[in-house]
Amino acid sequence: MISAVALISSGLDSILAAQIISNQEIDVRGVLFYFSFDNLYIKIKQGELDNVFNSLHIPVDYIDLTEQMVGLLQSDPIHGFGSGINPCIDCHSMMLKRADEVRKKIKADFLITGDVVGQRPMSQKEPVLRHIEKAADVKGLVLRPLSARLLEESIPEKKGWVDRKKLYGITGRSRKEQFKLAEQLGIKKYETPAGGCILTDPEFSKRVKIFRKKRGKENLTAQDLILMRYGRHFWIKDTIQVVTGRNESENEMLQSFTGQRWVFEAVDIPGPLVLASGIKEQEDIEQVGKIVSRYCSKKPSSVVKVKYENKIKRVSGYVDAAPVGEEELEEWRV
Repeated sequence: MISAVALISSGLDSILAAQIISNQEIDVRGVLFYFSFDNLYIKIKQGELDNVFNSLHIPVDYIDLTEQMVGLLQSDPIHGFGSGINPCIDCHSMMLKRADEVRKKIKADFLITGDVVGQRPMSQKEPVLRHIEKAADVKGLVLRPLSARLLEESIPEKKGWVDRKKLYGITGRSRKEQFKLAEQLGIKKYETPAGGCILTDPEFSKRVKIFRKKRGKENLTAQDLILMRYGRHFWIKDTIQVVTGRNESENEMLQSFTGQRWVFEAVDIPGPLVLASGIKEQEDIEQVGKIVSRYCSKKPSSVVKVKYENKIKRVSGYVDAAPVGEEELEEWRV
């Protein structure tokens, strides 16, 4: 029996692509690639995707590519970044390579993606799609069912494994044809297009870019990227990174990072959990204390007692701090 590996996300396009080929009596196995700092990982942990994929009757394996993506962000990707910190072309090539490893392991015949020609300006132009295939060393093996009629025939089409007449010629950014097709195929469960890859998010991208500039791109870690999703972020003196929780749930999340960074908290008064790194001297501690004080009190003259601790350095103590001025705070804010 002919078989294929489909690159699947929780979005409609990739689900449609996999189902279209499965309906041609081809054995399809899905692979979903995720990063520990991205939106998909959160959905996986919460079990949100299980209901989506269970309704397809196509098995889907979750594969962690965090280490590989961090490697891309620690360098300057060959094809550069998109509007954010997204190395889309290099990322697509990386995923195709990994999917092809799965294909070879299970002895499947070809790969499937949900690419739609012209949907994304950076990575879904026809010449770019072909370039990505070549870079991943899978030229001709990738079938894109939603836009196949607009593209050169792939190997599975040439060999008659799939019926090209049952494929589509969808192009552009509109999703009207996909929604109509989903209704025809009886697909009701899928994620909406909103809230895509975190690497395209403007605020997150800005934080990563500043980290790469100030700390060095080679020092970026997965933990840094996870932390950049949460809280308020500040850089003091170009060397000190400070993160404050904005609410109780973020304070709880930041607790998991307390063993790796300086920790600041107000004493005997409600306030945020504050993490800092890059601290070298007492003046730095006092500056961070001012940020803690700012989010504990609305009065400019109020002095707050702040406890600080660094478990690795085995240093702890207290500092009395008045709130930092708004103008200075905004200069530090990312």
